[in-house]
Amino acid sequence: FGSPHSSFLPGSAGSPFPFFIWDGSCRRSFFCAFQTAGNRKLPRNVYVMLLVSSVLLAFGMRLLQFHLEPLISRDGTIYIRLAEQWAVSGDYPRHAYLPLLPWMMKMLFYTGLSLHAAGIAVNLVFGSLLPLVAWGILRQLTSCREIALGAAFLMAFHPSAIGLSADVTRDTLYLFTGGSAVLFALYGIRSGKWQGWCFSALFLAFGLFVRYEILELVPLTVACFLIAPAVRSISLKTALANFAVWGGTFLISALAIALLTGVLPQTAAAYNERIQRISIQKI
Repeated sequence: FGSPHSSFLPGSAGSPFPFFIWDGSCRRSFFCAFQTAGNRKLPRNVYVMLLVSSVLLAFGMRLLQFHLEPLISRDGTIYIRLAEQWAVSGDYPRHAYLPLLPWMMKMLFYTGLSLHAAGIAVNLVFGSLLPLVAWGILRQLTSCREIALGAAFLMAFHPSAIGLSADVTRDTLYLFTGGSAVLFALYGIRSGKWQGWCFSALFLAFGLFVRYEILELVPLTVACFLIAPAVRSISLKTALANFAVWGGTFLISALAIALLTGVLPQTAAAYNERIQRISIQKI
């Protein structure tokens, strides 16, 4: 009837399949083999190839989505009109929509693309890079490379991300700039290096001209600098130095982008109107 540790599972004594005895030693061997398989890591060349494949697949899925449904949303028509007025008059019209996406469309329009094609091209490129952003964030949060790779493929095939990248909208650019700011902030937290905070501030400055919601990351970042010395994650001196790098880079980059694109008055007016609207709603 088998060993005292046998159980009535398929293949154990007393089961319809008596050709294999599932005793305690076999059970231990099975779980040891399963654990060993779970701990295996992909070879580096295979891992890199799969990561690159996630970017290529993301581009292909978004291009296919645009080919199947080449529609323009209401926001898309607004962005096309803003970019057209900017290209004709030379000045960005005062509008609630922030100017980075129309500026990119305008620059591609000068190369010979139509404004619609320019908007799609911007979103296809940055939408295809979203798997790398998701991979980078997970690499900072977990030591398992395979989990980060899974996040990259999830972003590559996510229906909402694909739909946003196949239209002329600001959301894909917002996800890229905001996600990159979070990625390098996490790198700065883990490594304590100022380079991470520098790049985080740079992407945050670009996001300032994409969507207003990017400002939500500012108090979160400041909170990181306040909490880190309190929990003794880093020294107060290091926290102050990194904060100075982050704040200085953010202000200089935002001012440089506004001056280079010529949208400083329009952007300031747009943020002022948004603040007034929020104040009225709260009252």
